[in-house]
Amino acid sequence: MEPLLQIEHYSISFRQYQRGLRQREFTAVSDLNLKVHPGELVAVVGASGSGKSLLAHGLLGILPYNARAKGSLWYDGSPLTAKRIQALRGREIVLIPQSASFLDPLMKVGSQLQRGKQKAKAERMGEIFFQYHLEQEVRDKYPFELSGGMTRRVLLTAARMEEPRLVIADEPTPGLHKELAVLALGHLREMADQGAGVLLITHELEQALEVAHRVVVFRDGKSIEEKSADDFQKEENLKHPYTRALWRAMPRNGFQCKTQTDVVEYGEGRTEKLFEGSLEARELSFAYGEGQKNILNHFNMTIKSGEVTGLMAPSGYGKTTLCKVLAGYEKPKQGAVFLNGAPFSWKRGYCPVQMIWQHAILALDPKMRMKESLEEGGPVPERVIKGLGIRQEWMGRFPSELSGGELQRFCIARALGSKTRFLLADEMTAMLDLISQCQIWKFLLPEARERGIGILAVSHDRELLEQICTRIETL
Repeated sequence: MEPLLQIEHYSISFRQYQRGLRQREFTAVSDLNLKVHPGELVAVVGASGSGKSLLAHGLLGILPYNARAKGSLWYDGSPLTAKRIQALRGREIVLIPQSASFLDPLMKVGSQLQRGKQKAKAERMGEIFFQYHLEQEVRDKYPFELSGGMTRRVLLTAARMEEPRLVIADEPTPGLHKELAVLALGHLREMADQGAGVLLITHELEQALEVAHRVVVFRDGKSIEEKSADDFQKEENLKHPYTRALWRAMPRNGFQCKTQTDVVEYGEGRTEKLFEGSLEARELSFAYGEGQKNILNHFNMTIKSGEVTGLMAPSGYGKTTLCKVLAGYEKPKQGAVFLNGAPFSWKRGYCPVQMIWQHAILALDPKMRMKESLEEGGPVPERVIKGLGIRQEWMGRFPSELSGGELQRFCIARALGSKTRFLLADEMTAMLDLISQCQIWKFLLPEARERGIGILAVSHDRELLEQICTRIETL
C-alpha cells in the first residue's frame, strides 16, 4: 500500500543572530525518514526537546520565521508543497496542537470550533463535548476561562469536527486524567481503523503502546529506532540503549521516582534561611463572571512551609483556578487567602507565592530571549540552572525555539527566586517523560525542604503524588 504521508531525509535548522550581523545555525531535526499508511497509527516517542513538535509544525508549514526545512514531504503520492499544505490544512490534514496558544483568546470556544452556524456542525460539537465530559456552556466561554484539561479537550474536539485523512496529534493528552486520556487516544485509534493515517507525537510511551501500530523513537532530533508496538512486550526486542531506558521507565516495568529520601549536596556558600509559615485557603468560592456557576465552593486547605501537598481532581474541577486565586491572579467571590496568618493580596514587586503554569508558552514573553525571561525576578543561582537540566545554549533562544518541556524548566527556575515562599506547581511536569520528571523532582524537593518552601503539586498522576507528597487532597 502506498504511504499516505512519506518523509524523506527531512531536517529542520534554526538561524540566529548573535552579535551584530554574526549568525549561527543549529539543527533540531536531522535526516528523518518516516512513513504513515492509511489505516495506521504511528507514534513518535521521545523526551522533551527531541524535536517531536518541530516535526509536526514542519508538516503543517507553521515553523518559526527563522527555521529552515530541507528534505522531501509527500502526501498521497504527491509532493507536499507550501501551497498544497495551505489548501489541505484544517481540512484533509488536521493538527491537534500541544500548545493552548493555538486558540484565539478573543473568540468564544463555540465560534472557533463551529466556523459558522451550520446546524450539523453544532450537533457534532455537542456530541463530542458529551463524549469528553464538557458542559455545553463551554461553547460560550473564552479560552482563559478553561482549565488546562478542558483546553486540551477543546483542541481534540476541533480535530474531530472534520473528517480528515491525516491527523497529526502533538502531545494530545497531558493535563487529562487517565480515563479521558484513554478515551482520547481510543478516538485516534478509531480514526485510523476507519482509514485515516494518524501520527501521534508523545513522550508517554506506555500510552502510545496501547493504540499504536508502530513506534519511532526520537532522541536529539534523530530517529534512533523503529519497532512494532508488539516488540515492546520484551526489553530484549529493543536494540538502542535509550529505547531500553524508556521501556524500563514505564511504571508497569517497576520504575519509581524515589525522591523522598534523596539528599543533594550543594557545597559551601549557601545563604538561604529556613522559612516557616503557611498559605491558607479559607472558605474560597470563585466564579468567572456574574451569574456563572461557582468553580470553587467554600474550599479550605493549608499548605505548610517545607511540605509538599498534592491536589487531585478530574479536569475542569477548578485546580488551575484555585492556583490563580492562591497566587493573587484572581480575586475570590467569597473567602480569602492568608499568608502566615494575615490576608494575602499581591499588588506589585516579587510575589512570594509563585505559580508554575501548566502551559509554559503562555507564561513567557515571545519577544524575550530565555536568559532575559529567566532573570526577570533577579539572578538565578547556577545550582538551580544545573539541577533543572537547563543548557547554556538555550539561553539565547526565543520561546518558539524550545520545546514545551524545555520551556517548563525555565519557568520552574524563574519561580525559585530568593523571596519565594510557596510554589503552586500546576501539572508542572506533565509535558515531560518519566525520566525527566524524576530528574526535576529529585532536584526540587531537597531545594524546597532546605529553604522551607511549601509546594502545592497539582497532578492527575496519583503514582507520582504518592511518591513526592506529604499528603494528598482532592477538590
